[in-house]
Amino acid sequence: MSFLPSKKKVAVIGDELFVNGFRLAGVSKTYIINTKKDEGKSLKEKIGKLISELFEDSSYGIIIVQDWLREYVESFRRTSPYPLILYLPSAREVNKMNVKEYYNRLVRAYLGISLEV
Repeated sequence: MSFLPSKKKVAVIGDELFVNGFRLAGVSKTYIINTKKDEGKSLKEKIGKLISELFEDSSYGIIIVQDWLREYVESFRRTSPYPLILYLPSAREVNKMNVKEYYNRLVRAYLGISLEV
């Protein structure tokens, strides 16, 4: 009997630039959200459908979501701890934010502890 966790897949949701970076890193399951095409109610419905599909498929362990989509994803998030949803900023958003504070908040949210960087 092995105590090692089973291998899980990674899915990425975001705009084309964000998703393409993960495709280059080898992530095969990606979803592009087009802000001009998918707006308002249709955007919320599209993300709700994606999140539901990913939560129903037990082969996914991590869902990486572009940070600006957080409000849409949180409304559909289930209480289950798996798959883990990880919010990351895009390259454009990093220039506008305090990166150290962002990652400190991220660690506090997921681990419940504060780390000094």
